[in-house]
Amino acid sequence: MVITSRLAAVAVLSFAVLSGSAIAQPPPPPLHSLWVHAGGAIGETAELGVASHIAGLDQWVLGFSHSVHATAQFPQIAPPVYLLAIGRFPGAMSTVVRVPVPNAPSLVGLAGHLQAGFSDGQVWLGSRVLTWLIAPLLTRRFVLASSVCPFPMGAGDGHARVTLGDGTVLLTGGRDPSLPARFRNLAWIYDPAKASAWAIASMNAARGGHMLRALADGTVLVVGGDQDVHNPTAELYDPNTQRFVSLGAVPAFLQDPTATVVREPGTGGEFVLVAGGFAARDTGPAAAAMLYNAVRRTFSRLPDMARPRLHAAAVALAGGSVLLTGGKDALLAAGADAELFLLATRSFRAWGAMNAPRYGHAMVALDSARALVISGGDGTGARRDVELFDGPAQRAWTLPVSLYLGRVRFDPVVLADGSILVAGGGESGPTFPDRTPEVLSAAGATLLRPIGAMQPAVAIQPLAGGGAMAFDCSSVHHLR
Repeated sequence: MVITSRLAAVAVLSFAVLSGSAIAQPPPPPLHSLWVHAGGAIGETAELGVASHIAGLDQWVLGFSHSVHATAQFPQIAPPVYLLAIGRFPGAMSTVVRVPVPNAPSLVGLAGHLQAGFSDGQVWLGSRVLTWLIAPLLTRRFVLASSVCPFPMGAGDGHARVTLGDGTVLLTGGRDPSLPARFRNLAWIYDPAKASAWAIASMNAARGGHMLRALADGTVLVVGGDQDVHNPTAELYDPNTQRFVSLGAVPAFLQDPTATVVREPGTGGEFVLVAGGFAARDTGPAAAAMLYNAVRRTFSRLPDMARPRLHAAAVALAGGSVLLTGGKDALLAAGADAELFLLATRSFRAWGAMNAPRYGHAMVALDSARALVISGGDGTGARRDVELFDGPAQRAWTLPVSLYLGRVRFDPVVLADGSILVAGGGESGPTFPDRTPEVLSAAGATLLRPIGAMQPAVAIQPLAGGGAMAFDCSSVHHLR
């Protein structure tokens, strides 16, 4: 992937283009639900889900409009209004409606609105509104790899995962679904080639909101998110034995920190900077930082950052440095400021700022000095814009591209062709759920078809060879 910036004119994003198609999955069931279950591209048949949880309703009607007030009651949607379908509920009070999407290029990128009305045969009641983004036909999509999730982890449960050198995926920890306040020490290996998984020896400590980082010798560092906040530890996973070795106590408890692999110039020595996050479980933001020496397998405490950084972003740059941007401060306000960690001096220094405050955003290194800054929240909502942060200049330029959907704490994956797959982290509510992936390219963002199944949230993991998988607690999908 290459990014070039013309400082005299405008920053230009230059990486490959993918096409895709749109849409959404249901929110937690309200009294009435409406969602796009599958499809959403021009020239194909979309499957639209309609459901009611009120006994006695037997009829529904589905309409489409280019504009609508989100709180409007059926049929008060702005003209022109298109009647898509009308029918009756089966006994289960839910149904899937098949609606052909016109094969019209003018529909590409169109944001329309679906609205379902419900009736007991005499009175029409309230309806559910959903934004429907229509996109082009695509050659790539997420396809079902397993109709059950072969490992006991899902999106949003605080587990950690990393792709190993042999192409398998290590998944660890997370919250116990029966006891959400408790973390687990479970560890599983998932084989994408077979879409199957198996349990391995457990971690030495129960963890949630921890980090896994693959190291050059094939081992994996496990740090943060200890169940026992008073005795934080770290451990090392050995893929040869499929076991975890304790590294003992670490200088600070950190939950949901950044963890960035950085190399020492000249020697090539490998280190991991662990910084920020929660200072205690699910409580105040932390300014603490510590450094792992992969050769000596030891941790050392670092000076604190200039301020706490919760849900910040970090990326390694040239010269043994790490750029950290944004995140929430002690008052839980998003910031735009940046810091640079210098491995040579084991210190942080102020390093300019982004153009907008952000937390839960992502950064992707473009070369040794620059990084893309993507989306995130600013305290008022989720942003869609993209910035190019120039390390030597200590500043950022807003690029003329953006995502369709604002996202916070999402999963970016650099694909084999250099484009960036973005999924998860959707705004809450029925309008933009997690399950609508998109690909960021030189032309902006292109929507992919929705990821199937009925869970409201999805997690994305890069796979060997530039691929990706998506999973929830009920199924696994692979990008094809």
